[in-house]
Amino acid sequence: MDCLVGPERIKTEPFVSAERIRNPVFEYKFDRSQPFRGQVKRFHVLEDKTIKLTAHEYDPDAGLVGFQAREELPKRMSLVPDEYVNPHPISNAIFDVIQTLLKSSFSPRLSLIFSFAISRDLSTGQGVRL
Repeated sequence: MDCLVGPERIKTEPFVSAERIRNPVFEYKFDRSQPFRGQVKRFHVLEDKTIKLTAHEYDPDAGLVGFQAREELPKRMSLVPDEYVNPHPISNAIFDVIQTLLKSSFSPRLSLIFSFAISRDLSTGQGVRL
């Protein structure tokens, strides 16, 4: 997993890691039982999606991670990777499930989700006329 839930800022003052770098590093402690791999470098703060930050240092054994950001970071936050997720495999998988259901004895009238999905053009997400 590349998400990180609930890291808490430790009491050390933010510091600048090198002379030419302007953004300070804020250090956080996190629960080491999380399946966080520390491989992603750029994140959004889930509670405030306008805040972007960069992972600076990561110590999985101590449960410590540092983040660089332009603005002051919250004391506690949750992070999601700042990366593009291609939506096409998702819509293709939904379409495959619907096709399988149509070929089975499934009654589409019993499912609002099925009705919604079948009324959408899954390649664009736009409504279509049936």
